[in-house]
Amino acid sequence: APQLSSTYAQYDDGASVFNFYQNFAGTATPSGWSNTGCTINNGATCPNPSVLQTTATTYGANSTIILDYYANFPTPSQYYNPIIGYFASGGFGNNANNGAGFDINTNVCANLGVIVHNGSSATYGCATGSVLNSYALFSIYAPTSGNTYFYTNYGSQTTIALETPTGLALGVSNDGSTGQTLLLQYIRLRAYPPNGVM
Repeated sequence: APQLSSTYAQYDDGASVFNFYQNFAGTATPSGWSNTGCTINNGATCPNPSVLQTTATTYGANSTIILDYYANFPTPSQYYNPIIGYFASGGFGNNANNGAGFDINTNVCANLGVIVHNGSSATYGCATGSVLNSYALFSIYAPTSGNTYFYTNYGSQTTIALETPTGLALGVSNDGSTGQTLLLQYIRLRAYPPNGVM
């Protein structure tokens, strides 16, 4: 929890613990990330349209890792809002590229939605246990075949019956051209626990 000391991330050693970890400390775009439209200030503030993503694609979805991030999604007010998760190197871009993530999109749900896009196939759903207007932990487990699983605060599973493609970047992208601003505190990849039990 990088925000729990008086100096943001003063004692945060997440980079030594997790397969990949970024807490967006300071005000500069971190090394290894591209940034179009997000403000970095001890966390990332991203309006839509915006793209904040890793430049490497070696972090893409697979059965050995789980993507976690601590974020604050506002209540949706219109179609097409930011998305956080996996996506192709150019961003999500109106669903034109592969990806998977949580997003706020009134075209699909009254609150928080989930989406998986694989080639010409796209599947949308509504996140179970949605948390809006406050920080929560969001997780995506995307094995190399079969379903993609979404979790809120380590529970409330939502399953999408579509495989997330491999070789994707991480971060924030846009799901359209208009929308609202979301807040991202940190993003990480952790090992899939033995037998799926933490």
